[in-house]
Amino acid sequence: TGRLSFRMHVGVPLNGTRDPKLYKARGTVSLSTLNVGGVAMNTVSAAVLLDKGLLTVTELKATAAGAPLSGHGEMRLDGDYPFKIQAAVDNFDLGVLQRSAPTLRPPVNLTGNLTVTADAHGEMRKGTFAAKGTAKGADLVVEQARVDALSFAWEATQDQVGLRDVQAKLYRGNITGSATIPLNRTAGGNIDSRIRNVDALAFTRAIPSMPVR
Repeated sequence: TGRLSFRMHVGVPLNGTRDPKLYKARGTVSLSTLNVGGVAMNTVSAAVLLDKGLLTVTELKATAAGAPLSGHGEMRLDGDYPFKIQAAVDNFDLGVLQRSAPTLRPPVNLTGNLTVTADAHGEMRKGTFAAKGTAKGADLVVEQARVDALSFAWEATQDQVGLRDVQAKLYRGNITGSATIPLNRTAGGNIDSRIRNVDALAFTRAIPSMPVR
C-alpha cells in the first residue's frame, strides 16, 4: 500500500541477454506506506545500486510504528542468491506486536519500548539464514510483571533462537542467564537462569497471571 516513487538510471545490454551481471542500475526508491505483518512502515526510502550482478541497498530509512529504522544490505543475483543485511530500530513500541500477524505476535502480552540491532546473512534460494544482534529496553511490562531494565544478545536461524548475556532488573533484584528456544520439533531448547535479591512475594504475584498462548 502507499505511493511508490523512484528515480533510476538503468544500463541494458544490447544483445538482450538475461545475465544479471551485464545489467546496471543506480537510483533511489521511496514508499509512503508499507505494511509488514501488520506493522506499519512509513516514509520508507533507500538508495539502490545494481552492478556486476550484485544488488546493494544503502541508506535505508523508515519509521516502524513510529520508531526510526535504518539499515543496509546486499544480495548476489545468481547461484543461491546469498544476501547480507544490517538493520537497527530505536525505541520500538512492543504493544504494536499484539495487533500484528500471528507469526510476529509474541506468546505473552508485552508493553514498553525496545531498541534492537540485527546482522543477518543467508541464501534466498535455499531458504536458510543466520542472524544475530542485541536488544535493550526499560520500563517493560510482561503480562503483569514489571521489568525496570532488560538487555541481551540474540542469535537466530530457521531452527532456533538463542538468547545470551540476559540481564534483567526487576522487583529490586536481578535475573541473568541464557536460553535456547526451538522453532521446530527437531531442535532442542534450554534455559539457564540465576535470580538474585528479587522480591519473591511481588514476583510470584505477577507470575501466575502470565499465561503462555
